[in-house]
Amino acid sequence: MKTKKNIITTILTLLILTLTLNSVFSAEDFSDIKVNLVNQNPSQVIAGDIVELRIGIENLGYQIANNVIVELKDEYPFEIISNKKETIGAVQTTKNDGSNIQIVKFKLKTADSISAGEYEINVKTYKKETPNIIEETKLTIDVKTKESAEIIYIDKTNLIPGKQETIKFVINNVGSSELKDLSFSWTNPNGIILPVGSDNSRYVKSIPVGEKIELSYNVIASSNANADLYQLDLNLKYENTLANTISEVKTIAGIYVGGGTDFDIVFTEETTTEKSFTISNIGSNTADSVTIKIPTQTGWQTSAGSSQIIGNLNKGDYTTVSFPITKTGNNNQLELTIQYTNTMGDRKTQTKTITIKSSPLFESETKTIGENPKSGGGMGRNMTSGLSTAGTYLKYTSIIIIILILIIFGFRKYKKSSKNKK
Repeated sequence: MKTKKNIITTILTLLILTLTLNSVFSAEDFSDIKVNLVNQNPSQVIAGDIVELRIGIENLGYQIANNVIVELKDEYPFEIISNKKETIGAVQTTKNDGSNIQIVKFKLKTADSISAGEYEINVKTYKKETPNIIEETKLTIDVKTKESAEIIYIDKTNLIPGKQETIKFVINNVGSSELKDLSFSWTNPNGIILPVGSDNSRYVKSIPVGEKIELSYNVIASSNANADLYQLDLNLKYENTLANTISEVKTIAGIYVGGGTDFDIVFTEETTTEKSFTISNIGSNTADSVTIKIPTQTGWQTSAGSSQIIGNLNKGDYTTVSFPITKTGNNNQLELTIQYTNTMGDRKTQTKTITIKSSPLFESETKTIGENPKSGGGMGRNMTSGLSTAGTYLKYTSIIIIILILIIFGFRKYKKSSKNKK
């Protein structure tokens, strides 16, 4: 009886031990799930880029792990753009040789503004039926930063031939890491545009992330340059610490040489009916379809057309225009406008003011002989300055006649003397 009781006790003990071991194995089963980073694509993770992680799930326990769920924690500097969790079902036991490893893929985007370094991402594994029993594993991802630069703009697109100008190039750091040891240069293959006071190269030690730098050059376009668009070849080199090389940016820009010009107007001649002006192109560019106008203004009056078309005027050339204009007051300042088409096809206008001091011979005001200027009237006869002009002409005519008489008299005397000698 005692033996039978001992047998029953032994069986119960073994049964309890078996159940206990099963319970232990069941509890330890999940803790034997191991998580590791198999690889990533691309192999070098760049700040701001998308990376695909391949995570390996391995069962090092003695029993099959069923309904295993793998979940990533969405936290800075990573943003999960695929599913955050994946159910992989049963994970067979393995002999630590990777023969039964399960692969799960996740896609993440790294933040743009982070610095280079190692960052952790949290991976959680648990069973579907026991979501509260969670194993967490931290995977380390090495993030690199990308050096990138661009030449944003040139502040000037038009140069006047023969005139010194300043042009500015702006270089911007559009990457996620500091730019170092930058070398910038530009050339004009035609040799029309050249730097003055310095060479065409600049060295910059560094540009922080999101910052820009401005490089200024004094330049001159050849005074003999034809009006046209000219090419600038731009070259930028900087250190690429990611690839341990020198990165190079090559691009082109255009600058137009030409544009407007300038004029000078001089009062040159007058008659009783007209006043003449000489207009010269003193600028560096040709002016097309030039028109001279005398706008309506106090103290002056035009008796006919107030504008004249003189056509094209090359740089350095001049021409003369005449207007039937008379003075009606004491204003000696005459305003003229010049309209022309520049080399870029734009219609431009310049206004010039010149001082005109007319000779008394050609004054147009009517004077009254014997009239008190302050009286406002009189009984004398009205006579114009034309009388003075006629008197002047008569005086010069008389002088010329006397000179001719003297020449004739001298010639006759010389001829008579020659005959007497014979």
